[in-house]
Amino acid sequence: HIGVPLTIMDINPNSKIAIIELGSNSPGEIEAVCNIAQPDYSFVTNIGATHLEFFNGIEDVFKEESFPYNYCQREKEIFFLNVADEYLKKLSINNFVIPFEYLEVKNSFIQGAYNFHNLSMAFQIASHIDPGKKDFFFEAAESFKPTQNRGEWLKKNDCDIFLDAYNANPDSMKASIEGFLSSVDKENSLLILGDMNELGNESQKYHQDLGRWIKSQKIKEIVFIGKYHLFYQEGYSEGRGYETRSDYLEDFEKDLIKFKKIFIKGSRSLGLEKLL
Repeated sequence: HIGVPLTIMDINPNSKIAIIELGSNSPGEIEAVCNIAQPDYSFVTNIGATHLEFFNGIEDVFKEESFPYNYCQREKEIFFLNVADEYLKKLSINNFVIPFEYLEVKNSFIQGAYNFHNLSMAFQIASHIDPGKKDFFFEAAESFKPTQNRGEWLKKNDCDIFLDAYNANPDSMKASIEGFLSSVDKENSLLILGDMNELGNESQKYHQDLGRWIKSQKIKEIVFIGKYHLFYQEGYSEGRGYETRSDYLEDFEKDLIKFKKIFIKGSRSLGLEKLL
């Protein structure tokens, strides 16, 4: 509730452009912060199964997160529309809408189709706002490196670690795991998955379903951490489980020696980056 106002008050008066994330975990919050931010341009990356604890389902998430579209229509501002998303493509393409379609942008520091999709969107939005700097934006896109627990590669001892511990939901988990598996040898790799929080009454089902999906990916080595680790294990049918990050710490030191590549992802509250 206070993140957007604090961000706005912290903007340097000399700044020309501010990029502000509008977040929500309850109905009506996007409308409130959108009306505070009063954006000239708006964009919604995608609609996924997130923060379901206070929403009745993904249709309610779509209704909540598509409010910037309604705002831009009302205020005659510009909305960039991701027509590749199965929910967002339901929104009408009117005169205030700029449809977005994937444009290939190369980058050796990120992985996973979803990351390249987002990078492409960022490049096209920046190029629309300041068309005279396309070459500069293209170079910036090529050299971008993820930081702060958001899909960054780190090295500890001789092990390469993919750390994506900023947040987690069923859609982001699958997308991030697919990206990781596309670039590693499964035989020498380990997945460490933490709880996916704020999923409401369906928490048990979502963790079981993800466990089953992971099993279908032929992943042999996996660790589950958190209060939902038993649900993960039920779906996966095996795997190591730990109640807390601290419970796993001693075994993590052994895993750093055993594996060449390690994937770490979970909800923010677990603080899985502290394993390092």
